[in-house]
Amino acid sequence: MVDVSISASPTLLIETDETATTLTIQLSEPPPEGGLIIPFDVSIDSGAEKPLAQFNLNNFTFEGATLQGIPNTETLNEFTLVVTEQTARVNLVVNSEEGNNFEEGIDRVTFAVRESEDYEIVEGAGATTFTIQDQVLAVGFEITPDSLNEEDGGNLSLNFSVDGTLEGEFPEEGITVNLNGVLTAVL
Repeated sequence: MVDVSISASPTLLIETDETATTLTIQLSEPPPEGGLIIPFDVSIDSGAEKPLAQFNLNNFTFEGATLQGIPNTETLNEFTLVVTEQTARVNLVVNSEEGNNFEEGIDRVTFAVRESEDYEIVEGAGATTFTIQDQVLAVGFEITPDSLNEEDGGNLSLNFSVDGTLEGEFPEEGITVNLNGVLTAVL
């Protein structure tokens, strides 16, 4: 029996940038003649209706797969692919939601392969989640004091601030900040 897995890259999508992403469907062997039918469920952590509406439905493109029918526009929470290649890709663009005059914060939209008797879902690889932000997070920091010497004991304080998200709402995976500096004297 064929094994099915899905993955995506990138998974952090920024609405204002209309970030493009690729959902990859991998089969352990070539699909049968005529393709392998794989239904997907789509959910959003906020419980909002129509999770597929987070994406520009006019810009979906397919490689090695075709869309079987049109998703139910009343719910937009599922779709079905006919996978015709061992590796298939669905290219998506997050909706910019231009003109919606309000910030939604951070949404997490999950695409999950629905179970079927026609295939096995690879453990831990049957779903992928996208984190969708309204805009890019801007991280700033302030250093105090602005100079150090050994006589002062060498204490340094870095104070970070984050703009571009609703108060207290950060990505589950956190925010990584890389600092680069120049050491002007060797001890």
